[in-house]
Amino acid sequence: MKTRSILALFATVFVIFILALTLSPAQQQENDEQRLADILKISDMVEAYYEINNHYPWVKEQQLEIVNIFISDNIPDNYPTSAPYQLLEAELQGTLGTDAVLPKDPADGGIPYQYATDGLNYYVAAYLYDARPYSWEQGRHANKVEVTNNPSLLYRSYRPDYLRHVLRFGPDDTDKQAEFIEALQEHKFDAAVEMLKNGANPSPTCAPNHRCQPLATAAMNGDLEVMNFLIDNGADLDGYNAHDDVALIYALENQQIEAAKLLVESGANVNIPNAFGISPFIGASFLGDLDLLTSMIQNGADLNKNYFILVGDTEQLEKSERPLTFAIGLGERVIAGMSSEGEGSEAITNKLEELRIPEMIALLLSAGADPSLQSVTGETIAELGRKSENEAIRQLF
Repeated sequence: MKTRSILALFATVFVIFILALTLSPAQQQENDEQRLADILKISDMVEAYYEINNHYPWVKEQQLEIVNIFISDNIPDNYPTSAPYQLLEAELQGTLGTDAVLPKDPADGGIPYQYATDGLNYYVAAYLYDARPYSWEQGRHANKVEVTNNPSLLYRSYRPDYLRHVLRFGPDDTDKQAEFIEALQEHKFDAAVEMLKNGANPSPTCAPNHRCQPLATAAMNGDLEVMNFLIDNGADLDGYNAHDDVALIYALENQQIEAAKLLVESGANVNIPNAFGISPFIGASFLGDLDLLTSMIQNGADLNKNYFILVGDTEQLEKSERPLTFAIGLGERVIAGMSSEGEGSEAITNKLEELRIPEMIALLLSAGADPSLQSVTGETIAELGRKSENEAIRQLF
């Protein structure tokens, strides 16, 4: 039954797509632009719902698994969606009022819009007749365009603010972006302001494995003047580049501490992991800058978040790390490395103090990191700490 219903949906989509071929290119483009506006409208409604209810509409009471809803009157009755779109509309109207009406595809019998959520994150998607002006090709879903609040999906989706930019100015213009970057590099900020008014994008969407975010480049170079300009003009602090790295990761990789502090104090998310599972907060631990770590803690660092660290081209799971286990492990790697080279305990202690590892562990503990949580080995973090080869670390637990 489920297989037949899925085939029925695909058949419906195929018929709709064939009908779309009869439209003129101008009509097709107009419909695609309306589809982008529609999924942005749905995004705005669920965001407004979130502001009041502190979760995105689940439709079902105590719904903890992912809800997947197709917004169309043409879905087969037996298609296994989690809930009919009318229930989502009723849920929205119960909070936002009767004006919260879900839009439908502009073509008669159009391809359904899709809404999915786990309560804390969401995406809304539409199928366009021609998505190439709006995104790079994405394999078998090349015509699907998504808008999301979830940073981990942004390698293939848009933030709502970027979609608003697209609707106002059209897709990013390569020449305009190049001129904008050149103006920033030369600190010609008056010219850059005019370019922004004419459609240059301070937060373009990067193709996979490409660095295109001006803020990331400025952070990598420690150019605080350009960074301040971009932040003041609405640049996305968490815009993704190659390997899902954000500007804050680029600042840390290049030891641009002041650039990192500026991003953190401006509201950059310190908990977003990149494609390898390294978050800015984890990355900052390598630098031993306690002022930076303190700033991150004061600006929302999750002290107990479990990060899954990936290694190699195959992205195999190596291990999971919390900030506290990462800091302990960093100390143990220093101890093991120096011991293997014949260094004595005094030299090892001096190196740990130079890297400020015991101080970093103490800072995490004092800020609320929980040593009773389990590590990947099954031991508690406190038990790991008490097994350290370093007396200063052992005493903290």
